[in-house]
Amino acid sequence: MRYGERFKLDVYMDEGLENVLVPAMSVLTFVENAVKHQMKMKETLYVLVWVRRNPEKKQVILRVQDNGEGFSDRILRQLKCTEEPEEHDGDKKDKGHIGIKNLIQRIRLLYGQEAEIYFENAETGGAVITMIFPERKQKG
Repeated sequence: MRYGERFKLDVYMDEGLENVLVPAMSVLTFVENAVKHQMKMKETLYVLVWVRRNPEKKQVILRVQDNGEGFSDRILRQLKCTEEPEEHDGDKKDKGHIGIKNLIQRIRLLYGQEAEIYFENAETGGAVITMIFPERKQKG
């Protein structure tokens, strides 16, 4: 692996969710962004992925959290408003966030109002992304 011991990924999943459909590339998009924006030369990046079930609402809750610096206030505001994040100089669009924008659009197309996505910073530091979508199982 390119980052060796400097990158740790842990995945926790409720029992019985092995065949639940998750939007394509959703976890990868957020893990890749954590590596791209939070990896530091002398620090280990931890990324935690939780996949939980809300049986009362027949929903899946997917949460990705890292131990980086978290979202800047500006990026967090833009993500919450689903604006396209801009680069620091304000002249060019930040190509690094196109994956998030595309994922938000894909989730809207797949689930409409039944899905939610939240962006926040953890109290202890790091970015937290939570997606909630209807539980759909793979056939067969």
